[in-house]
Amino acid sequence: MEKPPATSPLVPRWAIGIAVLLLAGTVAFLAVSHGCSSLVQKTLPEVKISRAVNRTIQQSIADIRATRGDVLLLAELETLETIRESDTKLLRVPYTDFDISVGTTESEVRIPAHYRYFVRLDSPIRAEIEQHGKWRRCVIHAPALEAQTPVGIDSNRMEIRVDAGWLRFNKDEAREKVLKSISSVLEMRAPEKIPLAQDKARAAFASFVRNWLLRDQLYGDDFINDIIVLFPGETDPAQIPPSANAKPAEEIPAR
Repeated sequence: MEKPPATSPLVPRWAIGIAVLLLAGTVAFLAVSHGCSSLVQKTLPEVKISRAVNRTIQQSIADIRATRGDVLLLAELETLETIRESDTKLLRVPYTDFDISVGTTESEVRIPAHYRYFVRLDSPIRAEIEQHGKWRRCVIHAPALEAQTPVGIDSNRMEIRVDAGWLRFNKDEAREKVLKSISSVLEMRAPEKIPLAQDKARAAFASFVRNWLLRDQLYGDDFINDIIVLFPGETDPAQIPPSANAKPAEEIPAR
């Protein structure tokens, strides 16, 4: 006699419901975990890079201060400066209130001047990392440029001219006076020429930072692609052109 086929025991509906809920919860948990993991993977490297860059810069500055002092020379500017002095002699006409000129002595010196500009390394220097897709820019907030004094001069190329008036006999005195004024006049002019030296100083500072980051393998396609230096008063990195040695990347933000 044939045996009847075995039948599977019926699974209660409540057990199926619990199983479905457990499966849905597991899927949701894995999705959230993956999302959080992706977020951490996207943000944590940037934090690490920012900290590493600032650490490298501060250590490099400390090394320079220990060996070369508290200033970093960034730019030199050579210009031909002209300094003029004029001296008019007046004589009072006897028994009157009138003065007459007995001549004017004019002196002029033309001399090549060498202006040098630096930043103080004991001032705060801060680095920020900007992320644009796979492209990273390091923005350096640098101290103000200052002029080094006394200003250098090339006395071998100096030209002096002194013209004395018709009743003046003070050429030697006028010559000595204009020569003594050179140093003080150039020191007053030095800060006025900072805008002319600022781009050279910016490029030099960026080059220093680039070398520091290269030493610690923080500059390249996977790390920092460009370096922008901002001096006090400059707030928008987009107004500063990319450095000449900027590393190419697949994604470069529009300017």
